[in-house]
Amino acid sequence: MGQAGPLLQVAAGGLQVQTRSKTIGAAHEERDSEQDECEVGYSSRVEDAPSGAPTGKKSHKERHTTAETRLDVLEVSLEELYQSQRRLLAVESSLKEAESRIEKIKFLIDQLTKDTKDSVQHLHERRY
Repeated sequence: MGQAGPLLQVAAGGLQVQTRSKTIGAAHEERDSEQDECEVGYSSRVEDAPSGAPTGKKSHKERHTTAETRLDVLEVSLEELYQSQRRLLAVESSLKEAESRIEKIKFLIDQLTKDTKDSVQHLHERRY
């Protein structure tokens, strides 16, 4: 997955994905250099044929484009999941560090409390 990830945009016709070519698997290696930057549209709805047009099967090129679009959407989603996982791991690490500091502070408070009690007891003993 490239660092300059695809951009998602919600449009009236569905989800649009703007991608930059990536090197993940043989499918992406077969892309033409003209497709380094392309804009494709994706809609989860069944596409309506224009009025009067025949409603035959999609051509191989259309199916290929649809498959690439769906792969791009999945790739974006996967990258977002990885980023979320990295953020979660950072939060967990910060939480562990905070818990460690809290334990150290508790220990220091207990030690200070003990020392204070000892000092007060020593002062009482000296007075009487």
